[in-house]
Amino acid sequence: MIRRSMIAPLVAVLALTTLAREADAGARRSRPLKTGQTTCWNDGAPAIDCAGTGQDGELRRGEPRAY
Repeated sequence: MIRRSMIAPLVAVLALTTLAREADAGARRSRPLKTGQTTCWNDGAPAIDCAGTGQDGELRRGEPRAY
């Protein structure tokens, strides 16, 4: 049998554990920042067409900077 004096601390521990798990899951879902790269290069060559390279200049993925 659980004493009534133990219920409040138990609820607090469960709530904090849930919040910690949600915060950790949110951190894993974050995306890298945008690089701002708009052109693409090969080794030692001048800028090349970005189509099909998979470089940042082609994809432009990521979260916008917030500063």
